[in-house]
Amino acid sequence: MKLIMNNKKNFKEKFLVPQKLLGFQGKKGILQILEAAFAVIILIGFTMLVFSKQIQKPDLSESIYKIQHQVLREISDNYTLRNNIIQGRSIETNNFVKTRLSAFSLNFSVSVCNPEESCPCACPGDRDVYADDIIISTNLSDYSPKKLSLFIWAR
Repeated sequence: MKLIMNNKKNFKEKFLVPQKLLGFQGKKGILQILEAAFAVIILIGFTMLVFSKQIQKPDLSESIYKIQHQVLREISDNYTLRNNIIQGRSIETNNFVKTRLSAFSLNFSVSVCNPEESCPCACPGDRDVYADDIIISTNLSDYSPKKLSLFIWAR
C-alpha cells in the first residue's frame, strides 16, 4: 500500500508540474478562447454574407396597385377623358396620367383597345410591370365600349 502511495506522489511530482513553474500560466487557455472567438466571427460573417444576398427589395406591388387604381378611377370619373377614350384619342389621357404619376419615380404606358382584346404594352422586358385596366363603356350619345389598360413599372 505504501508503494502505491509513493507511486502516486512520484507521479504528481514528475508529471503534474504546476503551470506557475513552467512560465505559461493561462496562455493556453487564452489562445483557445481567441481561436474560438475567431471561429465564431468567421461563422457569423459567412452567415451574414449568405443571408444578405437573400434579402429582397421591399414589395412595391401593393402601393403601385393603389396608385394605379386611383388614376384609373379618376379617368373613369372625368367626362372629357371618357369621351376622348371612346373616340380613340389617348393623348389627353397620357398627359393626365403623366401629371398624376410625376410625384412618383414610375414609368407608364397607356393602351386603349376593344374589351375582348388584350391591350398591347410598350413595356420593358427586364422590369416588373404592373397592369390594371378599366372598361369605359359609354357616354350619353355613343355606345362603343373601350378598355383602357395602364401599365406601370419602376424607373
